Amino acid sequence: MGETQRAWVEETTAAAARALSGEAGLRFRGARLHLGRRALAAGAPHLVLADGDDSLVGHRGLTDAMARRLQSTDEALHRQIAPSAPVNRMVFEILEHFRVEACVPMSLPGVRTNISRRFAAWRDACEQAGMLDSEGGLLILTIVLMCRAQVVGEPVPEHLSGRTEAIRAELGPVFAEEIAGLRANVHSQRAYGLLAVAVARMVAERVHMVDEARRESDTAADPAGDFALWLDFDETGEEVESGTSSHGGSRDRDASRYQVFTAVYDEEIDPASLVRPALLAEFREQLDARLRAQPVSVPRLARELQARLAEPVDDDWETEQEEGVVDGRRLARLVSAPGERRVFRRIDSPPRADTLITFLIDCSGSMRAIAPEIGTLVEVFARAAELAGFETEILGFTTRSWNGGQAARDWQRAGRPAAPGRLAELRHLVFKSADQRLRRRRRVLGALLKPDLFREGVDGEALAWAAERALARRARHRILAVLSDGSPMESATVRSNPGDLLDSHLAEVAQGLDEQPGLRVVGLGVGLDLSPYYRNRTALSLDRGLDNRLLWSVMDALAPAGRS
Repeated sequence: MGETQRAWVEETTAAAARALSGEAGLRFRGARLHLGRRALAAGAPHLVLADGDDSLVGHRGLTDAMARRLQSTDEALHRQIAPSAPVNRMVFEILEHFRVEACVPMSLPGVRTNISRRFAAWRDACEQAGMLDSEGGLLILTIVLMCRAQVVGEPVPEHLSGRTEAIRAELGPVFAEEIAGLRANVHSQRAYGLLAVAVARMVAERVHMVDEARRESDTAADPAGDFALWLDFDETGEEVESGTSSHGGSRDRDASRYQVFTAVYDEEIDPASLVRPALLAEFREQLDARLRAQPVSVPRLARELQARLAEPVDDDWETEQEEGVVDGRRLARLVSAPGERRVFRRIDSPPRADTLITFLIDCSGSMRAIAPEIGTLVEVFARAAELAGFETEILGFTTRSWNGGQAARDWQRAGRPAAPGRLAELRHLVFKSADQRLRRRRRVLGALLKPDLFREGVDGEALAWAAERALARRARHRILAVLSDGSPMESATVRSNPGDLLDSHLAEVAQGLDEQPGLRVVGLGVGLDLSPYYRNRTALSLDRGLDNRLLWSVMDALAPAGRS
């Protein structure tokens, strides 16, 4: 699916969710549904879209379910009732969404169908992944299907009826009272929730018994035996503000609490290594076509950059001038040629471009749709800067995987210690280093058009990394321009830590770098004001492409204060 089609799917389904819920702030950001600045936790695993799932059906099932939950669930009560143990929480969240689904009025048959299809897709994915081949996996899905049949009225699928029959016959009488209570209390969140907690506890006890029996028999590892990792489900954490409120407000800026659970999976790589050569060439051609279509004069931009950023340096004397300081070596000319006026000298002060400009590109999911425009903008300025005699560096940052990847799984295996800090696998990208000429790295910028390059963002560490590279250069002046569309967002880290860890860390890093001599940090917000983080910033609008208005906005942001 192309970027335009993907953006259309996200905007269309978000618009439907806004209409259904009455919440005007619902939108997709970084492939996750947000309410204003707050990322909405999906909760139930069947509402977590698989990586690369850009289908309209998948998104519509997710957004319809989340919109109905906003209408039908008191989140404060939900957090009060919800259990904390992983298996208990997973089952509880599934049952809570069944309650929400059961409350959808019959006058909205399309909504009911969309949510049902979303659950069926998850159920089929579980089966295809072999989750039902383990005793524990079969147990938990069977009970989920039994509850769904009673609460939602959707019978166990025929192709699963035989595989689950023995467990249903054994556990049906055990769970009968609780499941009947769920059906009878779908319109009372508290009563239903307490029964869901009881069902979840009974399921967890049986899962524990299965795991204990497997360990005692010394059998091979059950692929779904550790239910803390089942489907890599970790969407149940308390919803946390992922950014600063648009109305302002306080932020805990205690950077000393920032820590990294593990950095063993972090990497710094050449983005070209992530793209097949033929595809990279195709992406490069697309960027070239955009560049040809832009009415931009790079030489003019270079002259303006030099006028604003280059500084005169006292380097040598110009002799035989008609004004300036008297040159004693030329005084004899006044005797031999009284009319001679070229007996002066003056300092030759050519402007020197002793400056490094670093562009740091936020490659989080929400930037994916505007990657071609960002790539074009950065290349134009890098070309102009090189023509003006400046050094340039083009960097990017993202994560290797969604939802923490292996780092989050290590944390889960370690027993989920509280406040683990950053759980992501960082991926820092070097599109062009300061030692390389742009003409040798132009093709690498084509990697910006690779859709799955864009995942999540840990901005604070990326900013510190880019600044460290810049400060290692011998340039007299360094400008670090960050192109981003908002606050940091990495799902596993946000869900597993209290407060706004990533947000506060970015603000602390940016503030510290502002006090660093010889370095100027500039926030170029794509359609957003980055004032919560950067002292020097401007908001960019890419709606009309690379016109003079946009270029001069960037120029004004890059030029030091007090220079024209």
